[in-house]
Formats: sequence, structure tokens, C-alpha cells
Amino acid sequence: MQFIYDKSGLIFDLDNTLAELTLMTVISHPRLVGKLIHLKSACDRLRGLRHPDLMEALSDTLDMPIHELDRLTAKLYRKARIPKRIKRLISIWDETGKPRAIVSDHCGIGKLKAMGLDKGWSAVINCREHNAFKPLPDGLWAAAAQIGLPPSELVFIGDRSDTDGLAAYGFGCQFVDIRDL
Repeated sequence: MQFIYDKSGLIFDLDNTLAELTLMTVISHPRLVGKLIHLKSACDRLRGLRHPDLMEALSDTLDMPIHELDRLTAKLYRKARIPKRIKRLISIWDETGKPRAIVSDHCGIGKLKAMGLDKGWSAVINCREHNAFKPLPDGLWAAAAQIGLPPSELVFIGDRSDTDGLAAYGFGCQFVDIRDL
């Protein structure tokens, strides 16, 4: 994976890439389980489409403001596990002084704070704010604009080839599946 270090910028997906939650952590919060199932279903229906107001559409589906669910979900990330290979990659990457960013379909700031990983990011992009879930590359374009690098100089690390991989392809950067690290 030496080619990663030859690039000028690194972008991570958040859920199931930078952070892993155990099933027990999630089901120990019964109030959230149903909402998270509804959220996943709504996201899958809206994936690949540009929506005029994605936040409102999700709030309507959940029958609660999406930012409230984000706040509740972020608390779960106090127990999230950061894979050792990701910790090592971030540590080595930070020694280079090159920018790193996050592009997630969901709000990442609260999750990062809960995990103690809220420092050092050049950009933290919530695709919902751009009204387009991955595999649309809008979030990657937003991250590239904030860090000032073209797609050819970036690598996107994610856990799903059908969303993260296709977004990277549409954006024009290299994709690495976390399982290949």
C-alpha cells in the first residue's frame, strides 16, 4: 500500500471504516434501534439521487429532526473501536504533514468528538448537507475544495465498494477498501 503515501491527501469514510460499533453497543440503546433501521432504509432509498432537501426528507421519515438523531447516535461512539491499522495509518500520515479529511453520509463531528478524534482533520464533510449520498461524489468534491487538491492526488478509504468505491470512481480518485489495508 505504499502508493497511499505517494498521494498528497487522504480521505476516510467514517462509519465502519474509521470507527466500528459492536452490535451490542447499538442494541443496548433500544430507543435508537428502530430509528437507525428507518434511517438506513431511507438512506438506501435516496442513495444515488440528488434531493432538494435531504435533511428534511430524513427528518420526515424518522418523525424526528435528523440533527437530534445525530446527537443521540454520537453518544454511541464513545464505545467505538478504531481499527489498529487505521490508527497506524493516521499516525504515519500525520508525520508527513499532508491533509486528511472525512467524507461521510452522516454527521461526523459529534462522533469524532465522542471518540477523541476531532483534531487534525482538514475537512469533515457530511454528504447530507450536500443533498447527495454516496455513490454521488459531491462530498468528495467538497472535501477536495476545502483541502485544495485535485482528485488525482487523493485516496479515499472506505468499507463499501458500492458506495465509497463508486463515489471515488465518479470523483476520479483511487479507492482503497479498508479490508485491503
